[in-house]
Amino acid sequence: MNPIEVLVECGTTYQPLTIGLQLLKNTHDIKRVHVLTTYSAYDGARKLIEEFFPDLNVIYYGEFVDADGKLEDQHEFRSNVASAISYAKHPIIGLLASGTGWMTWIFSRMMEEYPCYYVKTRKEFEDKCFLPQENIIGTDDEGNVYRHEGVVSMLMPLQGSIEKPRLAVRDRKISFLGHEVSLTMQEAAMYDYLLRCGGELSSNEDHTDAYNAFCESHEDYDTERSLVDEFTPRFRQNVSKINGKIEEAHPIVVRHLLIEREGERFRLRTVESLQP
Repeated sequence: MNPIEVLVECGTTYQPLTIGLQLLKNTHDIKRVHVLTTYSAYDGARKLIEEFFPDLNVIYYGEFVDADGKLEDQHEFRSNVASAISYAKHPIIGLLASGTGWMTWIFSRMMEEYPCYYVKTRKEFEDKCFLPQENIIGTDDEGNVYRHEGVVSMLMPLQGSIEKPRLAVRDRKISFLGHEVSLTMQEAAMYDYLLRCGGELSSNEDHTDAYNAFCESHEDYDTERSLVDEFTPRFRQNVSKINGKIEEAHPIVVRHLLIEREGERFRLRTVESLQP
């Protein structure tokens, strides 16, 4: 595993601290951890790390930093981050575990040259675990038993760039801002065709030839299952089916991607979704 040193911004919410360190420990050889915190969180962070990670080499900073964020506190915190960076002898990875707004602002600005991550934990487990878990069986506040398949927490990169467009249809799925809606081949072809028409079209116009030509030129839709004898009646049927599937998706998908009808015109609820 690659050797690294970890710079951690840490406040008094400690779960992301221990979960994040364990996730990094699973994939890297952590040579040293630099915990950048405040006076009020200093002892708590130290006790937890000593309990969960007695094998780690850790330097703690923050005994002279008050969480209030006065100019003096900001100066001390900035100085601590600079010291940690200068002390590091191995490649640096940043971990934004917790902290106040002013701490995060300083930490992110000073760490912009290094890969940084934050811990994303499913909301219902945020206060229930200090280490990564998966395939959990538990009870909710009402006593109902639930089972969660897969991981509960993951490291999410900051400063990440995405090459793919905001909205696209690929492999029979609508992809929008990291969310997906699965469709049949013909539903996907018709939704994609709507996008190619600028997000709106009129059923008064005959789209049959244009739609079939679009399918024949597209490797995902060039089959008999996508082609139609008459576009408008089949499109109207599929709009209802597509909307039904979108309504089961994340609220941000529902807000922007439903197909609305105004007379004989069909359009995306938010045509601006087409912008890159």
